Amino acid sequence: MMRGAEGWDGQSLRAHIEDAATAAGDAMQAIAELQERVDDLEAQLEALAERGGVGSSEVAEAKRRIAETLQLHGSSRFQRWAKSSSDRMVITNRMGFVKIEGDPDIGETESTYFFMVEPLKEILAGLDFRSVVTELQAEGVIVDHGGKPNKVFHVSSGGGKHLLYQINRDILDTLSTCPAPAPHGATSQEVGQ
Repeated sequence: MMRGAEGWDGQSLRAHIEDAATAAGDAMQAIAELQERVDDLEAQLEALAERGGVGSSEVAEAKRRIAETLQLHGSSRFQRWAKSSSDRMVITNRMGFVKIEGDPDIGETESTYFFMVEPLKEILAGLDFRSVVTELQAEGVIVDHGGKPNKVFHVSSGGGKHLLYQINRDILDTLSTCPAPAPHGATSQEVGQ
């Protein structure tokens, strides 16, 4: 048997070269798989950045929908929360109630909106309602009532007791890009003047 300069015979040397080539091929395959995973992770990071971070995109969508609903329907689909039932005005497709406090004669009023359960579920359709409401409550968009996101309120002008979600407009307005809705009875043109 002939041995090379380093003591290897031809057959052993070929076997070691084949083993080294196989190991190099395996290493190249592993590197390719790792690069594929890195590419996937980079794509996920880009998508996460586009959506605004690690917070739930559903929560952001819920805030947008609530703000848009108040903008579009604040003066038409929310019944005014009056002190007596004699001030009762019938609102078709009522979404909830609006409490208006302050002096409308000098234009200083504050509106507090209360959503009824079913209309809020309709607005948030397609989203995980419980999770979104819990997160909105944690952020203060939905007012916390003793650990619950809703409360039974007696609304004399609304025909009695209703389970309602109270919206904190100050927090919603800071989180939203939608302009605030017009005060009850005012048009958006009057508000802009």
